[in-house]
Amino acid sequence: MKTFDQRSQAPGDMRTTELLLLFACFFGLGLFNSSTIQENNITIATLQITFSTASIYYLRGSLSRLASYASVAALTALSLIISNGLAQYDAIETSDWSRVIGACAHMAFGAFCAAWFMSRRWAINCFVNAILAATIFYLVALAVRWISTEDPYAYPWFHAPPLFNHIRHAGYFLCVGVIVSSWGALQYRGVQGRLALAAYVVALSILLWSGGRGAFLAALVGLFALSLHFSPRRHARGWGTLLVGTVLALALSAHFDIGQRSMGWLGAFERSATAASLDQLSTSRLTIWSHLLPYIAERPLLGWGGEGFLAVWTKGGAVQAHNGLLQLLIEWGAIGALLVLLSLGWLTTKGLRMYCAQLGHGKMPAELVLGVALTMGLWALSIVDGVFYHGTPMAFMMAGFGMIFAAIERSERVGE
Repeated sequence: MKTFDQRSQAPGDMRTTELLLLFACFFGLGLFNSSTIQENNITIATLQITFSTASIYYLRGSLSRLASYASVAALTALSLIISNGLAQYDAIETSDWSRVIGACAHMAFGAFCAAWFMSRRWAINCFVNAILAATIFYLVALAVRWISTEDPYAYPWFHAPPLFNHIRHAGYFLCVGVIVSSWGALQYRGVQGRLALAAYVVALSILLWSGGRGAFLAALVGLFALSLHFSPRRHARGWGTLLVGTVLALALSAHFDIGQRSMGWLGAFERSATAASLDQLSTSRLTIWSHLLPYIAERPLLGWGGEGFLAVWTKGGAVQAHNGLLQLLIEWGAIGALLVLLSLGWLTTKGLRMYCAQLGHGKMPAELVLGVALTMGLWALSIVDGVFYHGTPMAFMMAGFGMIFAAIERSERVGE
């Protein structure tokens, strides 16, 4: 009898089309961020909806395993619709239906990513190659901007980096780039492994140059998760090359230091070392978080609707809560937050249990290893940044959960 994966493999011409679809989607998710933040979120949602629609056609007959997920997603979507509808009924002017559509697009995207990873063994490699290509492409875009600028050391890189609205938003993608490329450097051999190592040096160099502390720490969390499977003792050569790549990235980023305090890993270290208070160390995040608490208590169950942060934060300088839990609570209330976190928490817990149970016991599914590393890194980033607000990091988090879901489903199918 043919296995699920064998039955689902596409013929040659169809597979080429599918490869292009997946590659274009994953590549675009990383780099479609040059407009305003709200416009970027709409662009990412549009890309996800297009991908999901195409997936229904290409994966017809392979979606039955998503039925249980669909019911949870529908209940969550209903909660968000009610939340935003009540906010509009109460004349909260910031309530935005595009946020509801975006959240639903993320849920659908995660589900269809799971279907691809379940039914196409090559999909995980397509995802990795797309991120490696996007990382190299961003280096080219950065180099072109640097060369074409009359005085690159005076250019406002923090507020106007190429392809991104803000340098910290570039850090969201670069964090993913570091985790994915390090997985590739440890997983692949030959030319593909060397390309992954080159992408690792590029992603880490630009991330260090950007000075993003949260994204850097999130990348470290992802690397730690990878080290549990790719044991440094058994993969000494791979980790050795990554160490050399890290030293090279530190040197490259320091060489192009532009002397702006908000940029560079030296500047990040200085900002941390000279902070006079925890609030200053957190770049005023404690002020934002403490400001949100009474407003969350004011509308505890269903929140303030889409863009609810803007309804209660009138000081400017921020558009989101810089914390995943508070972002969910201020927009969708306790009910919406609970529905989102229960489903993602269940996948995280089950994925981690499966991951830990298989450590040291034969070959682990590639989707599980990369999915755990990616989601754990982005969970860590969500503590201090807008993973649950900005389209790019949330899309990649949902792709990571799709990998975990696929590994769990494949394992259970083998056990049937």
